[in-house]
This record gives sequence, C-alpha cells and structure tokens, in this order.
Amino acid sequence: MSFSPKILFASCWLALFFNTVSAQEVTVDTSSTKKVHEQAPQRAPRAEPAASKSPTGAVIRSMIIPGWGQCYNGKKFKAALAFCAECTAAGSAIYWNQQVVSGPYYYRDDYINWRNEGVWWLVGIVLISMADAYVDAHLSDFDESPDISIQLHPQPGWERIKATCLVQLSLQF
Repeated sequence: MSFSPKILFASCWLALFFNTVSAQEVTVDTSSTKKVHEQAPQRAPRAEPAASKSPTGAVIRSMIIPGWGQCYNGKKFKAALAFCAECTAAGSAIYWNQQVVSGPYYYRDDYINWRNEGVWWLVGIVLISMADAYVDAHLSDFDESPDISIQLHPQPGWERIKATCLVQLSLQF
C-alpha cells in the first residue's frame, strides 16, 4: 500500500466541502423619527447563553475521530483542519513504514527516522486537537458580544456653538 498525494488532496477537499459558514442576520429599525438628543441611550439585549458543552466529551470525541471534538463544539473549519492534519500525519507514517518493510536496505535507517517523525507529528497534532476541543468546550457559553458603542449626544444649545460636539464612548460589561 502506498500513500498517494491525490488521496490526501481529495480528503482535504472533502473535509472542506462539509464546512458550513453561518452568517448572522442584522436588522435595522429605520421607522424611528425621534431626534438623537431626545433618545436615551439603551443597552443592546444580550443573547441567550448557548447550552454548555462537556469538555471531557469534546476531548474524548477529538481523540476517537479526527475533528469530531471540534464538530461537537460547532467549529466546522477547525474540524476540517484537524481532520486533514491528522490524516496527513497518519498517511505519512504509514507510507514510510511501508518503505521500511519493502524498500531497499541501504535507505532503511532514513525510512525509520521519517516514519518515527510522522508518528511524532501525529501525536502532537492529536494532542493539540484535543486541547483545542477542551478549551472550545469550556468557552462555549462565553458571551462574545460586548456592548461597545459610540453615541453622539448634542448638548442643549448646541445650535449656537457649531464648532464643538460631545462624543461619548461607553463600555458596558
């Protein structure tokens, strides 16, 4: 059995094919006719927290099938990346192992070193994938939408003083 670059290329495209990108819908209310200085600043409503994910479950999934822990956390692109990286490292180790078994004897030490390097890369990629799934599961209910806004509030009598304008930056946590 030899490892073909065409198989690697096809598996990468297959993994990226299943990647879905979601876009958030934004609606703007243009029906308001109030002036800016008559409106009181309002805080944007917070989104409902997502269901908490199990970090242990994400780690175990990531260890069993490449990218499954990332899919569990809803990170499709990371799942495709982890799948491709782990398959590449495993395919490299398998290919060089086949060369150790059936290749010429005088290159055997090189083949063994390259096979071992592939195995170490695979172990490292799996550990990083597991750590990423663990951290993503812990941060699954983290609120990523802070209210950072710039609001212009003209002061009373601003019509007479046209050269100044008050700018207020508010950070609400």
